[in-house]
Amino acid sequence: MGGWISWGAQAGGDSQAASPPHQNPDDQSSLFQSLELLKRHPAYLMAFLHHVVLQFDSSPVLCYLHVDLIWSLNAKEGRKHFLDFCHMFLDKAGLLRVPVPNQVQFELDRSRPELLSDETQRRFLTEIQNFQEPEISRQLEDFRSKRMMGMTPGERELTELESYRTRDCSIREAKEKQLAELLLGRLDEIQPTFSTDEEKSSAIVTAIVTYMKHLGVKTKLGDKKSKGNFFRKKISGSRKPEEAPKPKKGFSLLDATRWNRGESHSTLGGAGVPGSPEPLPDTQLPHPSKLFLTEHAHVRMLRVLLELFYQPLLGEGFFQEAEITNIFPGLDDLLEAHSLFLENLKKLREESDYIISEIGDVLLARFEGTEGSWFQKISARFCSRQSFALEQLKAKQRKETRFSQFIQEAESQARCRRLQLKDIIPIEMQRLTKYPLLLENIAKYTEETEEQSKVQRAAECCRQILNHVNQEVRYMENLMKLKDYQKRLDLSSLKQSTDPLLSEFKNTDITKRNLVHEGPLTWRVSKDKSVDVHVLLLDDILVLLQRQEERLVLRCHSRPAGPTPEPRQVLSPIIKLSSAMTREVATDHKAFYVIFSWENGAQIYELVAQTVSERKNWCALISDTAGCLKLPGSKRLKPRRAGHSLSAPHSPI
Repeated sequence: MGGWISWGAQAGGDSQAASPPHQNPDDQSSLFQSLELLKRHPAYLMAFLHHVVLQFDSSPVLCYLHVDLIWSLNAKEGRKHFLDFCHMFLDKAGLLRVPVPNQVQFELDRSRPELLSDETQRRFLTEIQNFQEPEISRQLEDFRSKRMMGMTPGERELTELESYRTRDCSIREAKEKQLAELLLGRLDEIQPTFSTDEEKSSAIVTAIVTYMKHLGVKTKLGDKKSKGNFFRKKISGSRKPEEAPKPKKGFSLLDATRWNRGESHSTLGGAGVPGSPEPLPDTQLPHPSKLFLTEHAHVRMLRVLLELFYQPLLGEGFFQEAEITNIFPGLDDLLEAHSLFLENLKKLREESDYIISEIGDVLLARFEGTEGSWFQKISARFCSRQSFALEQLKAKQRKETRFSQFIQEAESQARCRRLQLKDIIPIEMQRLTKYPLLLENIAKYTEETEEQSKVQRAAECCRQILNHVNQEVRYMENLMKLKDYQKRLDLSSLKQSTDPLLSEFKNTDITKRNLVHEGPLTWRVSKDKSVDVHVLLLDDILVLLQRQEERLVLRCHSRPAGPTPEPRQVLSPIIKLSSAMTREVATDHKAFYVIFSWENGAQIYELVAQTVSERKNWCALISDTAGCLKLPGSKRLKPRRAGHSLSAPHSPI
């Protein structure tokens, strides 16, 4: 049993003795030179982990830290948690799987982890930990370079912490742990943006929470995520949390910013006794902070789309400029609009000293008026081409091996955070759906009436923008369907007919119309004859298509006009809605009639839906569409363009 403890002391003892537990503030930048230094300073470690989670694969550094955590356990606990460690970091299906040495992987594949000896487990952990060091060093180097530019999480807070002078190590340690708790809470807020895999996002936060508790950082996040906890051993703490601060006006993004302004002792304890504040009550949830952080993440992914895909695809010659612009229309404009919004949020946050009480003007400047109209236009233009872009890229990947390899290499870069291009393209549409909820939450916790009204106006503007974009997306998707149908349309039966009723439909172009509804129906031509048809309800006609392999045939059918076999009535597969009406079939609740009148008489079509509700829906839509055409002065709607031409060099059909 002592093997784990003595080995752990040997593994970690030397490095811990290499430097004092608290360096001078002037030397704090050196903490980011190695993880061995960093892991003994919770606040600095949290800032680094926050950066890694947003920019890289966090599994290597979390794996490294959890090996350290295992060293701190006794033999029995160590063996038990080695199995949990394998399940999370080493299994092929592990949520946070990391690369391991080939020999270690070979031996793990040959035997179950619980059958390995203590010595083998310790050897594996050492080799696995060492194997992660190059990637962690690269991440630390990136953090240091970004920190020099002020682009790392928690920089302002760390600067204030470094400027704090005290000879009492316990007070400084408490301050650092308190800041770590704040940064941990902030990281938890943006958990949904880590990955499209919700389980993985939760595992990342749980891993960080577990290690922070190991360092003595108090947090209630661990309680919420206890089911996903890596190490079930309880980490005791004797300190009692102090009373929660009284509610303040505005949204507190960082109470720790007041440490150096005469409020240190009231926050951490007047007698210098270390303490940890309770989390903010619900009325102080930092909703503007969530808006800022998620906007930051969105801008980052738009840059990924531009810099890893759009620009290289053009530079490598995979597409001509007109082609790539048609796939990603207005991406530059979209990135510029979101970046400007993010800069305004940053400026507001800095000017308000991180206590935002008025955000309404910034929101209205983005979503209302001329700027709002422009944002709506470029969002609609980009989002409406989403399906088109996915089809184009998918088709090219099937045809060109070199292009497929390029996409795979780009997707494997850390900046993509394991997202595929097909997952990145829809991010703008997803962002638009989140704005109304984010703004409503801000309004909910805004006390001042005028400010609340501004935020609610901005939320309503966001809903209007979203509705408009949804309409453009539906229109474009429908138009793509119509282009596909038109390409496969077989008009030969109509062109061969001499019936005057069919003359105007011999050169039908359905792409010049709007698709209202479509679906399968059965056309009862007569008592003895039924035909399965795919029906298109357009804005002025009803089209009955018959599928023949890949073709869509417009075929006329005939039936007796009366009790005698002759003459026979010819039924057109296209019905003009301007003189049509619907009626129920008394003997079949799934069936309905479409009665079409023209100058030479009337024709009755009996159509059958699959369910009663479908029949009701068809009747209502046909009646509404026909009714619009019969209104005085009404005209058939012309197809609208979603801010960009559809005359694409590469069509999805």
